[in-house]
Amino acid sequence: MNDVRTSGFKRLTRLETARERLLDRIDPVERSESVGLVAADGCVLAESVVADRDVPHYPRAAMDGFAVRAADTFGASRRSPAVLRQEETLDPGTATRVHTGSELPEGADAVVMVEHAEIVGEEIEVADPVAAGENVAPVGENVRAGRELYEPGHRLRPSDLGLLKSVGVDEVSVYEFPTVGVVPTGEELVQADPEPGEIVETNGLTTSRYVERWGGRATYREIVTDDRAALRAAIERDLTKDLVVT
Repeated sequence: MNDVRTSGFKRLTRLETARERLLDRIDPVERSESVGLVAADGCVLAESVVADRDVPHYPRAAMDGFAVRAADTFGASRRSPAVLRQEETLDPGTATRVHTGSELPEGADAVVMVEHAEIVGEEIEVADPVAAGENVAPVGENVRAGRELYEPGHRLRPSDLGLLKSVGVDEVSVYEFPTVGVVPTGEELVQADPEPGEIVETNGLTTSRYVERWGGRATYREIVTDDRAALRAAIERDLTKDLVVT
């Protein structure tokens, strides 16, 4: 059964074959530039990116509660809780109030969750002992300085940019966007209000939007008639671009 969509074509080419032929004639864009993170969204990395600093860059509390020396809670139980005095600075036998993300005071190596501490005046009672490192995010827990985060060829997403900023990266080397001239051609084409025998130009508009969506920079030209000189001039005008689509 004939497909009306293919009528008028002498020969058809399989999609895979057409794609291979097209890609064989296209050279990748090798030009690169350094850009800030805001401009890097959607760009493709030309060089790998390495973390400049640890995340977190300081030991921090992973829970709301009290920073303590874990050894001060050893042996604590509900019948015999450890009693610690609340202080701004941490000394043996004391506890310092902290919030999630707070820097641990010097000497602290654990955090007692606020739900597990009984506040009695200026003291807290701890019935469940904590181990060293408990409820603490150590330096570099998420990312270590010097770690390779992304390889060349990676397309940067908004979440990637947030991570890069957190590790001290302000600029990245990316490939320049390929430039594409889109030139609609045909005697029958018009931009609007078609008369009988005329067709509204849509292929060029659609192609130019796909170019932008897929990471290129499109220049959508005016319609060019089927005149050899006009076609030649239109194509030569865009020969400085990476690709011309007609």
